[in-house]
Amino acid sequence: MQERRLHRLESLIKERVATLLLRDMADPRLGLVTITRVKVDRELSSCKIYWSVLGDEKQRRLNERTLAHAAGFVRREIASVLHTRSVPQVTFVFDESVTGALRVDAILKELREARRDEPDADEDADAASRPDGRGDSSQDAAEEDEATVDLDADGGHADDEADSEETSRDDDAAPRDHSAPGGAGS
Repeated sequence: MQERRLHRLESLIKERVATLLLRDMADPRLGLVTITRVKVDRELSSCKIYWSVLGDEKQRRLNERTLAHAAGFVRREIASVLHTRSVPQVTFVFDESVTGALRVDAILKELREARRDEPDADEDADAASRPDGRGDSSQDAAEEDEATVDLDADGGHADDEADSEETSRDDDAAPRDHSAPGGAGS
């Protein structure tokens, strides 16, 4: 069988089984089962349906028994959708990859929390490697900021503008002599 057709049949089976489990099966023992993938052999003699479930080991075993019991019903429903000469034997296989991914995620989360809790060894190493032996990097950053002069858009110094604004305020507060020659009072 062609590879493209085989993939199309696998996706069709996956979609139909997911719909069956969600809507058509009225078994109260069945939990929140997710169909992760479907693998059909080239001769269409067997079909492995990989699934996962939320919950613990007990929930997994209960769903495993329920799905094994429903394999005949699922096979009949797949036959109505496939329109092929033969219908593959259906077996449900628990997908360990989802559990493994959850386990790896939990380990990574623990490592992130442990890294957050331990003191930062990099800062200690930086302090020891400095020639002056100072270890306070925030103090160094403040000293660098004081030494840096900001330039405004015109290329002038921002500090010069602040000084000129202060002197103009001082000039406004001082009394002015309007009787000077050429002034408005003459």
